[in-house]
Amino acid sequence: MPSIHTYLPPLTLKTKFAIVIGALTLAVAMLITAFLTHQQESTIRDGLARRAVALSENLAYNCQLPLVTENAASLQRLGRGLLEHAEVVFVQFQNSNDSTLVHVGANPDSLGLTAESGYEQEGRAFTAWLHGDDGVRYLEVLVPVTVEAAVDDDILAAQSQVASSERIGTVRVGVTTLDAERRIARMSLVASLLGLAVALAGSIVAALVVGRIVAPLAQLMEGNQRVARGDFSLRLAVPSRDEFGRLAVSWNQMADEIQRSRELAGSYLF
Repeated sequence: MPSIHTYLPPLTLKTKFAIVIGALTLAVAMLITAFLTHQQESTIRDGLARRAVALSENLAYNCQLPLVTENAASLQRLGRGLLEHAEVVFVQFQNSNDSTLVHVGANPDSLGLTAESGYEQEGRAFTAWLHGDDGVRYLEVLVPVTVEAAVDDDILAAQSQVASSERIGTVRVGVTTLDAERRIARMSLVASLLGLAVALAGSIVAALVVGRIVAPLAQLMEGNQRVARGDFSLRLAVPSRDEFGRLAVSWNQMADEIQRSRELAGSYLF
């Protein structure tokens, strides 16, 4: 059965070293890139979550009076203001019975949202990652709207006639990760290209270094070929005192001995 080497072109030692070093460099670069990309993904998503929670909590604070009085026009205006942020997809205002009073933006039911995990509490807010039918991830933020104090001059207490810290409704905000995912994809592409560039540079450097290392072997091969043809005039350069240098010295001594032997044998013949 023929070996795989039968179908492959012969590779020089320099080429083999370049391939090995390039493959190792690429593997290390890809591992580092994957780790850094994962870290950056977490940073981007955590930043998006913090921003969504901050926007939702601010909206919950500003909508207290319109929610108590069920002022749909004011709630619509607040919701449209939040939709000016590109990542916000929908805003819902719910009363204390969890009935929707006002809805602004996309309809969550039309997005086919499926929860990836349960709700997690972050301060006053509750967050959950969702997956839509369009393949996009969403972050849903629920913030209870409460009346913190009921004093005589408290307009909210006068309007709602509720006790202190009672929940009067909920703000529901949906945020898309589409822009964040695009940033992550661009970052991953750039990181992969950098990894390939590093691997290519490593291969080139390895080829240059190995080329200088194996240069004495090329001289030795040429010397053997000339000796086989009967030419003993070639002497190898001794560029260093390492193993290759000692090999060159030994070969030169061998060539000197053979040449003297041939000259001596020739003098006897003639």
